[in-house]
Amino acid sequence: NLAGPIGFIIIMILFFLVGLSQRLKPGQTAIGSTIRLAEFHVLTAAYFLLVSGVFNPFAACFPILMASSSIYFEKVGLRNSIIFIFIIVLIDIALVHPGNISILVNNLTIFFAAIITGIILIAVNRTHEIRKQKLFESVVKESLQRERVAAIVNNLTDAIISTDQDGIIKVYNAASLNLLDTNQDLNGKNID
Repeated sequence: NLAGPIGFIIIMILFFLVGLSQRLKPGQTAIGSTIRLAEFHVLTAAYFLLVSGVFNPFAACFPILMASSSIYFEKVGLRNSIIFIFIIVLIDIALVHPGNISILVNNLTIFFAAIITGIILIAVNRTHEIRKQKLFESVVKESLQRERVAAIVNNLTDAIISTDQDGIIKVYNAASLNLLDTNQDLNGKNID
């Protein structure tokens, strides 16, 4: 622990402040997002290099940083985040714990586990985005088909009333209003 208890407290307060500012006012521009993401990377580096070392449970933040970088800046962000994390690991191995083979093995294990976890998180996020886009496209197509059917039904001279299995009116046309001699909206009313 190079920073001591005071350094730890300062780093944690800075983490809290950056996180709070992100929560209250997320980066609206690419520059704002870049600065915020860089702040998280620098604070993470400070924590690992000055407080705990890389081999600890808090290393789970590496995949989160990589996923965030990928979400905001795609492949470039992911690449830069991986490079940054690798530099942290190398500094911890070379400067903080020089010559310690167990630290070398542990840090490299953490680094590769973080990369694998980050890639899995990114793949899950991309799959979710693809499914979300396909759902949106399906909703748009359904809406267009519904509008086409409604236009056809409304232009027919014969009265048409369509109900669901419970007898609730779902579709009707102007001719059916003339037949029933009403101007009321029939949607959602029982056929009885």
